Amino acid sequence: MEVRKLKLLMVSDDPDTILSYGILSRYLIEKLWKQYEIHYLSLQYPIGNPIKVRNDKGEIMYVKYPAHNQGQRNPKNLPNVIKQVQPDMIWTNFDVQHYMNVKPMIPTQLLWLGWIPWDNHDPMQAGRAMEGFSNVDARIAISKFGQDWLNEHGVECQDHIYNIVDTDVFYPLAEDDPQRKVFKQMNQWYSDDLQVLLFVGRPNWRKRMIYMLSILKELLDRGNKNIRLFLHTSLHDPASEVPLDKVIDAFGLNQYVITTDFQWDQGVPQEQLRLIYNMADIYIAPHAGEGFGMPIVEAMACGTPFVASDICTTREFAGDNERGLPSEVVWPTLPNGQPILDKGVHRSNPDVKKFADKIESLLRDKNRRKAMGENGVMWARKNCSCAAVASKWAKLIETYNIPVALQQGFKE
Repeated sequence: MEVRKLKLLMVSDDPDTILSYGILSRYLIEKLWKQYEIHYLSLQYPIGNPIKVRNDKGEIMYVKYPAHNQGQRNPKNLPNVIKQVQPDMIWTNFDVQHYMNVKPMIPTQLLWLGWIPWDNHDPMQAGRAMEGFSNVDARIAISKFGQDWLNEHGVECQDHIYNIVDTDVFYPLAEDDPQRKVFKQMNQWYSDDLQVLLFVGRPNWRKRMIYMLSILKELLDRGNKNIRLFLHTSLHDPASEVPLDKVIDAFGLNQYVITTDFQWDQGVPQEQLRLIYNMADIYIAPHAGEGFGMPIVEAMACGTPFVASDICTTREFAGDNERGLPSEVVWPTLPNGQPILDKGVHRSNPDVKKFADKIESLLRDKNRRKAMGENGVMWARKNCSCAAVASKWAKLIETYNIPVALQQGFKE
């Protein structure tokens, strides 16, 4: 008797976007499509009928369904797709707060594997999250920090699997690589005697952009005039809560800040981004929270060390200061000791002076930066390469390869 393929329903960002969750989904599909019948609810495909997505040989890899969502990760079409597909298992991949949204949409009889990018140190949030995760059969964190933190605060998390960084795209360029010369020709501000600090991403509230600019000003006030802050971001991104161009002007930093015309929903060719990482001396991330911090690991894969707020995954990435430097943070509180919440979460702020200290210590030591960069490349390839991450997910899914649905049929 021929055994049918198991039906796997995946829910996340569209596999064709530049969003990190979509990138992970794309590689996971490529790993699993021959073994499973894959259906995919895309959170960036808002209208239209299901479409069959084929590879270059014309073979159907998966069927994509629209989310009909009003919010980026609130897939209102999920109940309809579940009823239409009648899957054996469902895999979800989105931010923690949205598990509350989808919980009522998933039948309790349906095997649910959930990927959880935990991004903060607030015990109250862990308590609230338990309700959202209660129906998830296998809870997989995005980092060891996330797994340990959730387990310590009463939310059972079976394992952690990192996000994917394509190490076939992000890798160190040789000092005489002709791409470097092209970069210098296209960026007239650049010279070999400059030391470049880099940030990549959207300037949203968690990135602490005001603090980032304050750190630059602190470095300049100390006499480090050969520093440039390269912001691969848009100063007018709608995610920014303040007009960054006006802040830069008010701080007197115009000649020290370089920006690009990056648009978050369009991206840039990965080869261009690889070059940007390679041209930087240090990647900086004075953030207030990160589930994974994908640009940090992309920089590591390119051989660029980092300085980052000592939160969440930073120590994990740094590896006892072998790949980057964690920097001290301050947890804002009221005079009575009560936490000051940031959008409902107790989040930290970077200590500007100490962050600047860490940057200075690395800028003075080229050999240390080089050693950190080499260690970062090895770590990224071992833990975050496409093959490594997709294989871990494939193995996990295979451990749940005999769902009750095969014996009893789909149940709503």
